[in-house]
Amino acid sequence: MTEPTRRPAVPGVARAAAILHEVARTDGQTLSSIAGNVGLAKSTTSDVTVALAGQLLLTRDGAGRFHLGARIDQFAAGWVGQTSALRRFRRACERHPALAGHTVLLLAPNGSALLCVDVRLGTRPLPQTPRPGMRLSLTESVEGAELLRCMPVGALHDLLADSLAHEGLDDSFVALVEQAALTSRTPDRVMIADGLDAVAAAGELVAGVWVVVSAQLPTATPATQAEEIRASLRALLTDLAAGETSR
Repeated sequence: MTEPTRRPAVPGVARAAAILHEVARTDGQTLSSIAGNVGLAKSTTSDVTVALAGQLLLTRDGAGRFHLGARIDQFAAGWVGQTSALRRFRRACERHPALAGHTVLLLAPNGSALLCVDVRLGTRPLPQTPRPGMRLSLTESVEGAELLRCMPVGALHDLLADSLAHEGLDDSFVALVEQAALTSRTPDRVMIADGLDAVAAAGELVAGVWVVVSAQLPTATPATQAEEIRASLRALLTDLAAGETSR
């Protein structure tokens, strides 16, 4: 039996996807900047951005700069249990002075990994700039360790069961995650250590909806400062959860 031929992407859809990806990569670009970065004529870019704005996928401010629209927030909210955390995340970060200048991530469990759903970019230099859509390991990242430390055993088992069914993971992966969770829950485990590139806090926004927030640290951040940042991340989680109870 002959394999079906994969049909190429519809040009209009491919252009729209490229423009959305570019605005998500760098917020607040002008029409000329977007056109140059995606390799499209300015007139074509204008036509596509008008269409995307009409569907609330993009918005254009008074200075002519583009931002992701409200419908993108609605789509992404599915990763945080349809809560309003995504919409409030960046604004909430600004209320915590210890986070000033730091790049802060909002992540949600996604099967066998953590999915980054939003990033508040900082001004401090980092080896690599994190972006929404990237995935972090449950067992090999600071963020994953913090989730495993905080998540109840029953909730963790439910997460792993979903992963087994959807991703075809075997029992060895489950054993690895469970061992990592036991290590993370050890009372004398040092959460802030020399050379750590991030600090994190995990919590439950509403029943069954877990998220992780983390701050990416420059090299050689003093342990006392890292712990202060981590305390601010816990306070940030409290703000996000409080916003859900007041809705």
